[in-house]
Amino acid sequence: MNKSEFLNDLKCKLNFLSEEERVKTLNYYSEIIDDRIESGMSEEEATSQMESTRTIAEKLMPEGIPQRTTVEKVFDFIDTLLTKHGYLFMLAIIVFSFPIWSPIAVGILTFVGIVFLILFGLIALGGIGSVIALGIAVSFITQSLLSTFSALGVSMICVGFTMLITIGTAKLINKISSFCKNTYQSIKERSEKRRNSK
Repeated sequence: MNKSEFLNDLKCKLNFLSEEERVKTLNYYSEIIDDRIESGMSEEEATSQMESTRTIAEKLMPEGIPQRTTVEKVFDFIDTLLTKHGYLFMLAIIVFSFPIWSPIAVGILTFVGIVFLILFGLIALGGIGSVIALGIAVSFITQSLLSTFSALGVSMICVGFTMLITIGTAKLINKISSFCKNTYQSIKERSEKRRNSK
């Protein structure tokens, strides 16, 4: 890793700092690298003897700021690639890695589709079961009171089961929708920051 790559990587990891603090920090580490180069080291040697950019960022991170999530780390990695190589490089990676990620994407979408198919099937089954049981209860009113209450109980169980599955499905859809919205918002914000920094 040369000096420019080291400082760019550090800059990406210091996004929790203000612009002024980030510039001061980058200048500080740039001077350290320059001093080592002046003493006879190459850029690669000078940066290899520095602490890792992750260690530096963790030391400078205030205690109140939580550790970055895996999704944020993935976005940081993508930002670093875009900063270094640009969109054409990323597009080439996506195209050439298609045989690797396409089966995974299809598998995930298929799994999600099957889960929702099962949930909607259970909702439909519970609704049909409650209607049938209610119909049986009505037909037994004139014949047997015990059979009527039994069928009515089965109908209520089916209604409860249907409501439970419906509420769970609605919450799952809400969570997936929220995740997609937050991911889109994060990509949009990072894209705007990248455009503004150019």
